[in-house]
Formats: sequence, structure tokens, C-alpha cells
Amino acid sequence: MTLRTVTGILKEYGPSTKNAQVVSYSYLELDGQMLTKVDVFNGVHGKLQSSLGESITLHIDRSFVVGITCADGKTYCSEPIGVFIHFAFWLMLVAGLALLVFGIGIIFLIAAFRIWMLIHRVSLGMNLPNAIPLPRARQ
Repeated sequence: MTLRTVTGILKEYGPSTKNAQVVSYSYLELDGQMLTKVDVFNGVHGKLQSSLGESITLHIDRSFVVGITCADGKTYCSEPIGVFIHFAFWLMLVAGLALLVFGIGIIFLIAAFRIWMLIHRVSLGMNLPNAIPLPRARQ
């Protein structure tokens, strides 16, 4: 799947909620184009906020910003995922498949899918040309 890019001057960002990995904006406005329900990794979130009023390019997978190219031409993404997250993915996948017979396995498979999406989106950002990884905020 290819990334969608949106370029323009960041005019405004709406209210946001934050969890351990992701900041969710109700909307972002770039040159009159309104992007709704947008998620951003915590590290990239700081660059997005500091770019208010500047020309930026957002690299988007569905409604998730995996990278941002700022006015200075530098591209930023989230830092690579650690080994623990990969281990958690495999653990949830194996547990889900093993427990699928009992019906509870679907919960583990859903968790494995969500972790896989996180890993996938980080790798999309890391594959952007000359991307500079930014650390995700720790809580």
C-alpha cells in the first residue's frame, strides 16, 4: 500500500487526545484542506505542533501520519519499534491461534493485529527517504 502525501501550510490543528504511543487530532487544516480524525506518533507530534504556519508535507497511511517533511526539507518519522513489541506481537498471535478453539482467541488475535499495525506504520515512516527517527514520548 502506498502512502498518501498532503502538502500545504499547516493552518490549524483541532483538539487532541494522547496515549502512550499516539496523539489523535479531531482535525488538521492544511491550506483549506480539512483532514479529520488524524493520528500521529508522539515523537512526530512535536514536529507537527512546531510547524504551525509553515509549509509541510504529511505522509499518511489511511488516517495515520507516519512521517512529516518540514519547511527546511527534513523528513521526520517515529523511532524503530523495540524487540519487546515484536515479542508481544508473536505472543498474542500464537496465543490467539491456540485459544481460537475456545472462542477467547479472537481477543488475542485482535490485539496481535493492532500491534502489527503499529509495527507496520513505524516501518512505513522509517522507509521514507532520509527520514530522521524521533523518539516517542515515554510515560
